Amino acid sequence: MKVSKSFLNDYIDIKDKDFSEVASKMVFLGNEFDSLSKISTATDLVIGYVLERKDHPDSNKLNVCKVDIGDGNTYQIVCGAPNVDSGQKVIVAKVGATLPGNIVIKKSEIRGVESNGMICSLAELGLENKYLTKADVDGIHELPADAPLGVDAIAYLGYDDEVIDFDLTSNRGDLLSMIGMAYEIGALYDLEVKYPETEVEVVGEDINNNYKLDVETENCLVYLASLVKNVKIGESPKFIKNRLMASGIRPINNVVDISNYIMLETGQPLHFFDADKLRNHILVRMAKDGEEIVTIDKKNRTLTNTDIVITDTKNPVALAGVMGGYDSEVTVNTTNIMIEAAIFNPTNIRNTAKKTLRSEASSRYEKGINSDITLVALKRAGYLLNKYANGSVVKGILKHDSLKVEPKKIEITLDRINTILGMNLNINDVELSFRKLKLDHIVEGNKFIVSIPNRRLDLTIPEDLIEEVGRIVGYDKVVGILPTSTVKKGSISPKMQLVKGVRKRLEALGLKQVITYSLISNEESTLFVNEEKELVKLLDPNSEDKSIMRNSLIPSLLNVYNYNNARSIKDINIFEIGSRYYKENDNYVEVNTLSVLMSGTYMENIWQNKKIEVDFYLVKGIVENLLNFLGLNNRYSFEVAPLKDMHPSRSAIIKIGLEEVGFIGEVHPNLSKKPVYVFELNLDKIMDIKIRNIKFKELTKYPSIHKDVAFVVDKQLNSADIINVIKRSGGRLLTEIDVFDVYAGSNLNPNKKSIAYSLVFSDPNKTLTDEEVNVVINKIITDVETKLGAKLRDN
Repeated sequence: MKVSKSFLNDYIDIKDKDFSEVASKMVFLGNEFDSLSKISTATDLVIGYVLERKDHPDSNKLNVCKVDIGDGNTYQIVCGAPNVDSGQKVIVAKVGATLPGNIVIKKSEIRGVESNGMICSLAELGLENKYLTKADVDGIHELPADAPLGVDAIAYLGYDDEVIDFDLTSNRGDLLSMIGMAYEIGALYDLEVKYPETEVEVVGEDINNNYKLDVETENCLVYLASLVKNVKIGESPKFIKNRLMASGIRPINNVVDISNYIMLETGQPLHFFDADKLRNHILVRMAKDGEEIVTIDKKNRTLTNTDIVITDTKNPVALAGVMGGYDSEVTVNTTNIMIEAAIFNPTNIRNTAKKTLRSEASSRYEKGINSDITLVALKRAGYLLNKYANGSVVKGILKHDSLKVEPKKIEITLDRINTILGMNLNINDVELSFRKLKLDHIVEGNKFIVSIPNRRLDLTIPEDLIEEVGRIVGYDKVVGILPTSTVKKGSISPKMQLVKGVRKRLEALGLKQVITYSLISNEESTLFVNEEKELVKLLDPNSEDKSIMRNSLIPSLLNVYNYNNARSIKDINIFEIGSRYYKENDNYVEVNTLSVLMSGTYMENIWQNKKIEVDFYLVKGIVENLLNFLGLNNRYSFEVAPLKDMHPSRSAIIKIGLEEVGFIGEVHPNLSKKPVYVFELNLDKIMDIKIRNIKFKELTKYPSIHKDVAFVVDKQLNSADIINVIKRSGGRLLTEIDVFDVYAGSNLNPNKKSIAYSLVFSDPNKTLTDEEVNVVINKIITDVETKLGAKLRDN
């Protein structure tokens, strides 16, 4: 919301206030601002009079002018504008003047002729192009003949007006008007708010004798209409045009500008119809599915039954709260105007605006309209059309009002206010705050009963009033006190203990935590989801790429991988602990999940700067390390299985006992050209598994014996099957098994592979001999060969 100082000054007396101070103080009221500027930042410009114009002796496009700027001297200025001529009042930038863009005007020589300044167009004053006509851009601006010579041209034009561009919160719809801003800024300085003039002499026969109004929808709460005849369409007064420009709106003509001016002034959008293009019966109803209207932008709009339309009983003439109809719009030939001021259901207006066009009017309707201002705005329109368009306001108003406004009162105690704010206010402090905010109230002992005005739709609960008091008193008055609390042992929930432990373990293993959006696109929503679940879709997403609650974290991690990989970051080892969502039996389900993505190289030893390539077995080792840390040693297994969006031969289901808790594998090459490995664990399932008490045993005092053995097996055989046989055959003397090599090459049958294992044997009670270990080794070899059809590899 852009607020002009001159505009605001009509409603509160701030002409002597430093507007930069106003902007700064508003921040402490919770109203941040983006900028403080002027319509034009040009300096040292004055009004001049062109005494003489001659052609430039060395150019057929330049003019040599003699200009009087009221200081008793005559200045020669070379000007290239085609419309400059003697006898004109013009804008003159003196030598030393600064134009927008830090352009400094200097004394110069143009094609051999001295030039002492510049005669300016409006475009050169820094006005946006949307406010300018072609003549404003192509030529200099001619001022009225009575413009006072030598005075500040920017001040004369009204372009020195200061403007604050506020960044308002969505709940403060009341601040989308100058009157609303007057109440807010008035509270800063304890100023009274003045309302604009509305009273005008009415003429003719009552409008209700010639026009009829019917409303057939409960979504139109208030509808007021009045008639103004014999308007003369022309240029708006300078102050209206300047204030519209300061507010970011392009002036068009006096009638259209008055409509926009009142919307900015009161917050009540208006719509002007050409009354001669209407029938004598206005009907407000819901649109029919498939019904069409051509709007003022000449676009054909197909409507639905959620759109509110204004009709002449036969055809729609306006899309309520959003845009007028082309067939009933005001043109330069319009003489009679029907003014509409209404309150519509904000939800319907928002839905219609999203399908058509979000506008200044629709944004105000969406946030709610102050019902006390609707009639004021209607009368104000008649007043301004009478004053600046010579219109005659017809007696009477067409009226529909189904709005039931119950007096809203909120009770709050002084103790509650002080407890929430952390202040030590007294009754007078709080009363002063309510008085500044123009909130009527009564005091009963320690209790305040506050009447909420209709303009403050954001005040609904006691905490809203507490916030208001805090804003006015000043949050800088809050005394900082550190909170004290006692944390009992075991007060952290098991879930948080698990999450904290998993995070610390993965960070210790060299992985980095990321946090991504829970919203993904429809295309990503089914990736890496191996069970058919109903998706959780947003009813009103801001964008298509964030329209569905994710049912896997891996698509989000892949986006992080792709973003970093595109920026030449190759080693990406990340994890996220978050939630995934789905719907089951009409219930929304949220699952705490761990997802890990690894690609490139992995720092195995940071002290030696030793890196190894990430592969399936490295990632599997991370999973094993984590599950061992969680106390699940010897209870988990990996079951090779083809999984959705994973490499067909490099993926597996992770089980704890018989319970599936996740999966692991390489991302399918269709999704990533480079090898990327992922795993996902259901933390809720893991948390529900009872962890056995950890058993400790004394480290053996005796040396261990290491043996390596390699088997040639069928390619389809899983290493886990071989390990199970080795464990059973090795007995209690076998303490460790590790795979250290997998080979498939020219020396082997194409359908075979070689897997090599490192075996560690030890006895806690004695030193083992080679003969004792060889007996166990031979039994292992025999059992693996006979039970699995393997063959000991001898080279």
